[in-house]
This record gives sequence, structure tokens and C-alpha cells, in this order.
Amino acid sequence: MPAEIVTITSPATGDRARVLISQGCNCFEYRANVRGATIDVLWALPGFESGQERASSSGIPLLFPFPGRIPGTSFTWQGKTYQLEPGDKFGNAIHGFCHTRPWRVIDSQDDTVEAEFQAGKDDPSLLDRWPSDFRIVAKYEIGGGVLVGTYTFENVGEGPLPCGFGAHPY
Repeated sequence: MPAEIVTITSPATGDRARVLISQGCNCFEYRANVRGATIDVLWALPGFESGQERASSSGIPLLFPFPGRIPGTSFTWQGKTYQLEPGDKFGNAIHGFCHTRPWRVIDSQDDTVEAEFQAGKDDPSLLDRWPSDFRIVAKYEIGGGVLVGTYTFENVGEGPLPCGFGAHPY
């Protein structure tokens, strides 16, 4: 699957941001014009936009439903054990599910992009690996010399949703 990238720009300042929708809705580039000079605010590995690099290695990976490590590859909640995927060199689950999976664009304008990921809709296999279905929406807006990221989380499942969120900016 080819990488899906959305580029947003500020007509007033010429600032530009690029978001890799197909790999976790990662905003991996923000170029701001400051006093006539273009400044790269975010760092990304060369070629990150291909979608072939490690998802948490550049830009702003969105880490949900758990932002850190869970020891091993299982998680127990209310007496039920869920199997997770190993993600670090020690065999621990790390950074949740959302940063490695494709999202869906739900709105896009010249200076704004909004995308969502819902476990039950976008990767139903996750419903067996986490206690409840969830939806996360990320919105990036550029203008006035700033890039604003807004994140919304929703429990769309039947039971409680244990979760945490982290952004891992470079």
C-alpha cells in the first residue's frame, strides 16, 4: 500500500506541515517561516514519508491506548488477559496500536486535516486485544505562525476503556 500523505499550508505565512495518514496520522514535518527564514521544527528520518521506517522514530507519533511499555506481551484487565504484540528489543508491548496503523481522513482543507482511527472499524483484530473499542481523532491546523494538534478520544465499546495517551515529538 503506498503511503498516504496530506500536506497543509498557511496561505498567510507559507508555513507547511505534512501528515503521514497511512502510518498513525504522524505529523512528521512542520516548516515554519520565521523572519524570512524557513525553519524545520520537526525532525524525521530521511525517507520517513515512504511509510517504511519505524513508526515511532520521527515526527509526532500518537501513542494510544498505552503510551509506554507493558511488560511482556500480555495485559490483564478485570480478570481477562489480552495478548499484545512485542515492540521493543526486550519483547515488551510498547506505544499502543494507533501509531503503526493506517487512519482515515475525515476532513481536509488547505490549512487543516482531521483523521480518525477506530479499532473496531479499522482493525477489528484489536477488539480481542484490548478491553473496549475506541476511537481517536487527530486534527492538525496551521496558521498564524503555529501548528496546533488537537486529539479526541472516545470509548465506543460496551465496557470500560483503560487507556493512556502520549505524543512522542522529535
